[in-house]
Amino acid sequence: MCFDVAALGAAFAALGSLPPIGVLLLAYVLGQLGGLLPLPGGVGGADGGLIAALAVYGIPLAEAAAAVLAYRAFQLGLPALLGTLAVTRMPDVLAIRLDGEEITGNAGAARAPVAAG
Repeated sequence: MCFDVAALGAAFAALGSLPPIGVLLLAYVLGQLGGLLPLPGGVGGADGGLIAALAVYGIPLAEAAAAVLAYRAFQLGLPALLGTLAVTRMPDVLAIRLDGEEITGNAGAARAPVAAG
């Protein structure tokens, strides 16, 4: 949770203002409760709740919406990008292991048999 609030604070700082940490913490917790709303597909409940909570605590609506969208883009986009890179490298890694070629490092080193007792 602390990293999420820090990322949200960084999104606000990137837009030019940083609300007090107490406002960010309370709005984050209240916004997460918005994720419990039974929306189709569960899309937007937490985001809408977070934007609404920030607006209630005095953050201008446009600024709150922009910061939350930047926060979500970073939070959802970065893992998706890294996952895509990992998946595109996977066939090369699997081909090396299936062909029996030596892999550098300890990961490919054969382990010595352990003598029983």
